Amino acid sequence: MKLLIFSFLLLATFSCSKPNVYTSFSVSETNGISRDMEYIVVEWEMRTKPDKDSNFSISGNDGNRVGQILKIVHNNEKYKVTGLFPVSIEANQIKNYFITALDSEPKDTLLIKGSNFDLNIENNHFIADLTKNTFNTDSSLTAGQLHTLSIKNNSNTQLKRTGINMHWSPNFQSTGREYRTSSHITKLSYASVETGRYLTTLVKEGKVPDYPEITIKTCYEFFAGIPYFIYSSEILIEKEIELYLLRNDEMTLDSIFTQLVYPDPKQGVLTQPLYDPSTFNELKYNPIKHDAPWLSFFNPELQLGYGCIRLKYNNTNLKGTPSPLYIPHTKITAVNSDGGRYWNRRLIHEKNTTVPSGSRYYEKNAYFVLNNINDPVVAINSLLECIHNPLKVDYH
Repeated sequence: MKLLIFSFLLLATFSCSKPNVYTSFSVSETNGISRDMEYIVVEWEMRTKPDKDSNFSISGNDGNRVGQILKIVHNNEKYKVTGLFPVSIEANQIKNYFITALDSEPKDTLLIKGSNFDLNIENNHFIADLTKNTFNTDSSLTAGQLHTLSIKNNSNTQLKRTGINMHWSPNFQSTGREYRTSSHITKLSYASVETGRYLTTLVKEGKVPDYPEITIKTCYEFFAGIPYFIYSSEILIEKEIELYLLRNDEMTLDSIFTQLVYPDPKQGVLTQPLYDPSTFNELKYNPIKHDAPWLSFFNPELQLGYGCIRLKYNNTNLKGTPSPLYIPHTKITAVNSDGGRYWNRRLIHEKNTTVPSGSRYYEKNAYFVLNNINDPVVAINSLLECIHNPLKVDYH
């Protein structure tokens, strides 16, 4: 699976007289951005198949760092191994490394509790609870969708939406049928949970009750030491259907944030009060674009933010032409009964719309936490710079 924030590299085999050295390479920072914690993906070949839990390290003049094996592929009597390794590097610096079968102390690791999709995943920034939401009156909600996100700050702030999951998109509805979300997937055609010290991935593919025409694919990727996780989803229409509502990139939260921050193509970055009626009046006539590159909720008093960087957004159908949309935009919604607020991307906005077989809707987003931050725009721009300018790896 392609991770946009990392380097995906062509294989190069390295011959070396040292025992247990499999390849050597250099890591270059070419964009003038110091990286305290970032990952690289490295590939090498072996004549004997390693165990998936085998320890391999990158070794250089700044010591050894153990990695995580992502994939092993048999190829022409050899085994091609793909590994994930953490690095730290200064702006415009080049570091040289080699891969060796060496156990070493990891810098940061994920702490995983639970089994299958009923997991709590913890790094040094937050704890993601993906367990089944037992407080929801809808007993059909399944595990494996973000229930709450607990931030590691002085008050241990918990992001949540009372009564439902805080994240359960994509979601949709047809007139005369129940509203359904990715938390309603009960008929799985594929499921995978891959846990590891640096990366844990949860993948689902299946259908929800009452909508046999639609297949949903979802994937969470959680990383150690990084203040965001990545989520991607795909909606595939297998048989023509009429939808009244279709959306993705939805996060729904209780009343903890007070500001909305987002880029406008004409006015630049805007900060709007999240509980002022004038904000919703403005957004009614000038909504956030459906392809806006990012947006965030923020609380300046708590110096806390939560938002989304949109890495990929593609509505091309299986024939390579556009899938139907109706008034696509990003909507900020106020739940007046209890003060909740949420953002969501409307693909089909409250109008019965025929969606032909083969239509497809894809998203890939990085959901980030801003903690102890005075200026959210500066912090978000720093994240954007790192994500869109990955480190360069060159094999020797």
